[in-house]
Amino acid sequence: MKTKPTQLRVLIMRREDWWVAQCLEFDLAAQAHGSFDNIKAEFCRMLGVRLAACRVEEIDPFKLPPASEIYND
Repeated sequence: MKTKPTQLRVLIMRREDWWVAQCLEFDLAAQAHGSFDNIKAEFCRMLGVRLAACRVEEIDPFKLPPASEIYND
């Protein structure tokens, strides 16, 4: 079954030596230490794991609330 692509906007912030990636459409987030490339890879890894787990459990991986309103300012 083909599914419609889902567009995600991700806000990436640096907090000292850590990077945080927060999806705006859904309350999905990841953090990584070190470089900008690390946070991109960690967010993609987290999303891939979520998609795989939801596929196994046969649940919608995007049945989540949106990110907090504080990220939309």
